Amino acid sequence: MNVLVTGASGLVGGRLIQHLLEAGQVQIRAASRIERAWPEGVEGWVTDCADPSPLAAACAGMDAVIH
Repeated sequence: MNVLVTGASGLVGGRLIQHLLEAGQVQIRAASRIERAWPEGVEGWVTDCADPSPLAAACAGMDAVIH
C-alpha cells in the first residue's frame, strides 16, 4: 500500500510514520514544508498543503492520504 502522510515533520505525523514503518508492507511518502532526512523506506516531499499543484503531484499513485 502506498500512503502519503501530510504534516510529516510534526509530532503526530512523525509518530504515524514510525508506526507505519513498524507495521511493514507500506510505501510512505512524507509531505512537509521542512526539508529533512527521512528514515529508510520514506520518500520525502517538500510541499505546502496550501498549494494545490505540488500537493496533487504528491498524491499521484497513492492508495491513501493521511492528513
